[in-house]
Amino acid sequence: MVGNDLQTRRRGQPVAAVLLALLLLAAACGGDQKNASDTASTTPAVEAGITQEGQPQQGGKVIFAVTAETNGWNPALAQWADAGEFVGSSFLEPLFVYDADQNIVPWLAESASANDLSESGDINEVLTRWTVKIRQGIKFHDGTEMTAKAVVDGILLAIRDGLSRVALGPMVQSVDVIDTYTFRVVTTEPWSAFLNVLAGPVGFVMAPSMLAKEDKGQSSPVGTGAFRFESWKQDDSVKVRAFEDYWGGPCALPNPEDSVKKLCAEVGVPLGQRNGPYLDAMEFRPIVDPQQRANALASGDVNMIMSTRAVDVSTMKDRFQVVKDYNSEKTFVMLSTSKPPFDNVHARRALAYATDRAKIVDQVSSGEDVRSDTSPFSETSRWGGVPPDETGYPAYDPQKAREEIEAYKAQTGQSALRFKLIGLPPVEELTLMQELQEMWRQVGIEAQLETIEQTAYIIKLTQGDFQAAMFRNYGYPDPDSQYVFWAQETAKGGIIINFSQYYSDVTENALRYGRVETDRTKRREAYQQLSRDRNAQVIDVWLFDTPYALIAEKNIKGLNWFRVLPWGNFMPKPYITGLWISR
Repeated sequence: MVGNDLQTRRRGQPVAAVLLALLLLAAACGGDQKNASDTASTTPAVEAGITQEGQPQQGGKVIFAVTAETNGWNPALAQWADAGEFVGSSFLEPLFVYDADQNIVPWLAESASANDLSESGDINEVLTRWTVKIRQGIKFHDGTEMTAKAVVDGILLAIRDGLSRVALGPMVQSVDVIDTYTFRVVTTEPWSAFLNVLAGPVGFVMAPSMLAKEDKGQSSPVGTGAFRFESWKQDDSVKVRAFEDYWGGPCALPNPEDSVKKLCAEVGVPLGQRNGPYLDAMEFRPIVDPQQRANALASGDVNMIMSTRAVDVSTMKDRFQVVKDYNSEKTFVMLSTSKPPFDNVHARRALAYATDRAKIVDQVSSGEDVRSDTSPFSETSRWGGVPPDETGYPAYDPQKAREEIEAYKAQTGQSALRFKLIGLPPVEELTLMQELQEMWRQVGIEAQLETIEQTAYIIKLTQGDFQAAMFRNYGYPDPDSQYVFWAQETAKGGIIINFSQYYSDVTENALRYGRVETDRTKRREAYQQLSRDRNAQVIDVWLFDTPYALIAEKNIKGLNWFRVLPWGNFMPKPYITGLWISR
């Protein structure tokens, strides 16, 4: 349930039943497909429990070093990765967020409702009209009130002009203002998971004055967040200052929805407590080099850093507080199935058999509990529940790797298995690539390495111009948010989002069923069929679960949100504004 109105009746069942039948038929043709238990557990993204932080105190400034620069501050047009979501969430807020169980919870929205069979009588129109009410009385930083029209204008910008048009353009028929505080989205087909779109970057709300600017506010955003944008010096810093008219966030409401009450209880925020601003100001510094970032915290140049290296945690946890999310995003080698040699399944299997995941994990873990799932979904997540050795992914076996190389050579007439692996410039990534290169060389695979600047790297991926690429992905709370990475419709065209360009009947049926069905257990079964299908074809060479961590000085408080909610992803994080300093 979202707010007071969202209907979760399973009106889409006849459509979903047909898709499920196709899914199971295709899976059966693929061999033994063991289903996971219906009682897969959901565990927090970090170590259990929250800390007693005390009553928030006013004043001070936090300097937060993030992992990368962002190319603009309009989320509809710019490419926000994990770092951009932290920075942008200080001044812009989304319509919805997720709780610890990955349920949708209203933030700037008040409620959402979907049409059911009683409204139209046509099963094909069920879950196609979503009506969203927004909260009243919330002010933008320019003093104007947030209205449904402002929300709609931002959504339409993302659908028409942003990268989201690739995924949403064919799916969204219309977005219309109903009244001052209500809007409606009509989709072209049933979509039970649609609200995930509004809990993501598309759901960020921007002021009309921001969108009226020539650059659509890329250099001067105006939102509703607890901090107002002050300045941006590219590759140096973004500075924000406290917004005195901030509405307080959903936990501060006098009578919040039940879903909000649950969320606030999970993260240890008493009802009535504001989500900031307690600090006078925040500053975000993009420090790309991970060692320089760690050094900046150790020397006191910054107060808090974002890290994706386990070594930072192991070497700094005695002096600083650490909040981990080791269970969200995956690090892997992504293979292009549209180009030689990995248009051949024997080449892909050879690479998987030749990759010693345990050795890689030992290299990157620095004694931390870094795991290696063999699925887009962590074993401990709501969508997982399957041990890494039961997903159908090939186990390390050098002899089988050599046999697959010979099969590849026999089928293709090639004298050897050769390819280029691309990645990003940081030393840690190059070191990992070199370790893989040597591992593969030992069974007779020849890999050439190339590191590329991030923008050029992304262009190569979206043009399908690669053979193998180091990649991190799959951290989204709901699998439907990853639809574009797996679907046939995004595997071709001017911009390719299904980077590997792999699709099949099993995958397509799983995606369609997961999009229509409302029952989570049945959705999970579909996505696990998708995972096994991809593993059988070895589309991703799994390495390890990305060890995300926030490392901060011990007097920084307000981090309980991150101790409970999964945050190692590209989703909004409006709770970043609840930080405060204990004196």
